[in-house]
Amino acid sequence: MKTETGMKENYQHWHVDTLSLVAKLKRLNSLLSWLRLLSFLLLAISFVMALVYNINLMMIAGLFLIIFIGLIIYNVKVTEKLQYNETFSKVIDDELAAYDHNYTFDPGEKYIDSAHPYSYDLDIFGQGSLFQSLNRTSTLHGSDRLAAMLIRSLKDADTIKEHQQAIDELSQKPLWLAHFRTYGNMGNTSDTAESELLEWVNSKPLFLSRIYGILIPIIPLISLTVTALLIFNLISITAFTLYLLLPLGIAGFFGGKISKKHMQLSRKASLLNNYSRRLKLLEDEKYTGSLLQKIQLNTKNNSKSAGSAIRQLSKIISSMDARLNWIMWIILNFLLLWDVRQMRRLELWQYRHRDDIDHWFNALAEIEALGSLAGFTIINRSFVFPEISKERLMVKAKEAGHPLIPEARRVTNDILINGMGSFNIVTGANMAGKSTYLRTAGINLVLAGAGAPVCAGEFTFYPASMITSLHTVDSLNSNKSYFFAELERLKQIIDELNSGEELYVFLDEILKGTNSYDKQQGSKALLKQLISLKAAGMIATHDLDLGQLEQSFPANLSNFCFEAQIMDDKLHFDYKIRKGIAQNMNATFLMKHMGITL
Repeated sequence: MKTETGMKENYQHWHVDTLSLVAKLKRLNSLLSWLRLLSFLLLAISFVMALVYNINLMMIAGLFLIIFIGLIIYNVKVTEKLQYNETFSKVIDDELAAYDHNYTFDPGEKYIDSAHPYSYDLDIFGQGSLFQSLNRTSTLHGSDRLAAMLIRSLKDADTIKEHQQAIDELSQKPLWLAHFRTYGNMGNTSDTAESELLEWVNSKPLFLSRIYGILIPIIPLISLTVTALLIFNLISITAFTLYLLLPLGIAGFFGGKISKKHMQLSRKASLLNNYSRRLKLLEDEKYTGSLLQKIQLNTKNNSKSAGSAIRQLSKIISSMDARLNWIMWIILNFLLLWDVRQMRRLELWQYRHRDDIDHWFNALAEIEALGSLAGFTIINRSFVFPEISKERLMVKAKEAGHPLIPEARRVTNDILINGMGSFNIVTGANMAGKSTYLRTAGINLVLAGAGAPVCAGEFTFYPASMITSLHTVDSLNSNKSYFFAELERLKQIIDELNSGEELYVFLDEILKGTNSYDKQQGSKALLKQLISLKAAGMIATHDLDLGQLEQSFPANLSNFCFEAQIMDDKLHFDYKIRKGIAQNMNATFLMKHMGITL
């Protein structure tokens, strides 16, 4: 297994090599552009000279035409290679930035939901969020799948182990992941691209009846015959024109319906070509994990290759796009009944694969999401895959830290939630680390529930749901006060527990919106109810009296604290958790230093 430092060196090496190749390809591209211009000028000159001086010079013009076409074809290949390597370079650059906690990935702000049981409190989405540190997806479908993994934790131990195995296996394929993401990022995928393709594939066909199967081969034969008859003066121009109306009339009659369907697919040939390459990568790779093998199997149906099928669709759409030029539309429909021919090809593809394409997109989305977690694993090799406990609502961790805090500044602590009905009361001074500690436990449970590695030396947990109340917000729009919003969240917790849900509960300074006496009495009553309903978790508080409840519930409650020290008239925090109730508070000290008279 590559160490974190060793893998970073690999990324740096790939980045340097790719930038060198990009520079060479740009120089070659520039040279080819000049050569194309030169060959075209020589073609034009030789063609004119052949017409003016000697028709035999037409052979030279033909040679320059072949050279010109060859240069165009080669230029297209070089341009594609250049585009690929520029995108690959950006992918590697993103990974190198991630090593420094500079995440350039989409932060998933569209998934922010203040009403979610924990995602808002734990900063799962948004700038600087967990999602942004993970998100290496290229499509909306993949992004949605990754978001779902973070907001709906897995509960089945075997499924979690399958995810862990898949993520670990993919993390051993960093170059494969980089190629996979590169093709995804080359596609310029819009949020509607996949939905438009699915809408088309499920639409009603127009040209699958037998009559069109007969017309498609017959019209070209008749068109060529009529053209030959005109050339040899065997029919009049009037007769030729009357015939011309037949194929153009057929194409024109269906023009509106064809255009509507074509618009669903137009300009998507390049996108589909990149889909096919990603599917080919997925199909050709060897996997040992059962989950990856299942996903790979979803790209095949009766031995049909998804990559080959999507590539075929891309070629059909490219052919269809020729109709966008009105001169080509007239020529192609006259000679080949082009619109109907290509629409029939599309609909035959649609008929063969309408039940497959959704599976293919799901497979890509699943790999994008798992690959994102694998990419996160690669740059965090010190993280560990959790063990799964059979003891309900038990969490035990050594040296657990917050994964979004850089290692140089990260302070780690042990975590112990001792099963159903067990709560830790965490007291401490302002800014001493209570809230970060709760978020550390919560965010690592989110990672663990997705099958990802966690920021800890050791981590064992029981898979269960989680609800937090860490920074409840009021709402002017719905006329809700802060206090009422907090009560609603607490009611949600009680309702979930009464319904039989197993819950981890993390609360930070509950009932802040009321007076100190109500807060103290309400907090004690709530904690007793949570214990009776067999929840488990942590409560951070400034209320030292809450710690006295440990004496009444010694089997259920444990006191922990973070201390602050005042040395040389300065506050010092070590952010290390200790047993017991906090002794040193700092509110008056901070007020004095801010010039507030006490």
